[in-house]
Amino acid sequence: MRRLVSPAGFLLALLCFGFPFLTVSCDLPDGSVRLHASGVNLVADTAPTVEGAGRQSDDAGIASSDAVSWDDMSAVGRTLVRASAALTVVALGLSLVRRNRIWPVAAGVAAALAGVTLVAGTITIRRWLIDAVVAQDGGSFYSRDDVAAAVHLRYGIAATVAWLVVGIAGLAADVIRPHRLPSHAA
Repeated sequence: MRRLVSPAGFLLALLCFGFPFLTVSCDLPDGSVRLHASGVNLVADTAPTVEGAGRQSDDAGIASSDAVSWDDMSAVGRTLVRASAALTVVALGLSLVRRNRIWPVAAGVAAALAGVTLVAGTITIRRWLIDAVVAQDGGSFYSRDDVAAAVHLRYGIAATVAWLVVGIAGLAADVIRPHRLPSHAA
């Protein structure tokens, strides 16, 4: 049973890439806009989901592709999030190999790097998004603090990192468990 914990944790971490990672909320007197970007959007360069109500939703405000181009998204952030997904797949594959103690350690290192690159990548993309909106606005309507308050990191990141930690804990249990000595028949 313990051998299934780490692969299951890494598989669930991969599934968490489908959860929202970033949300942009823009509330104005004439309407509101919500943009939701999942890990899949960030890895695959697909457009995020844009929802809205009122006149502001007609042009999608700051979330429109004219205002902030997702094609110009931070190359560094995008690369880090992609590397995180790839490292999670590597960790999953390595966690299935149980020949000696080196493989679980390698899987744990890959998973730890996946978590670090995911957090660094999403923070980089969030900073890029804030800078892009402020630059597009020119400071005439939105202050940097207003934009920063509208761009939120969401639960998908925390869920992904949590499942990576579960996978690492499962690997650690495998590495530090006492080895049974072969019993000799009398």
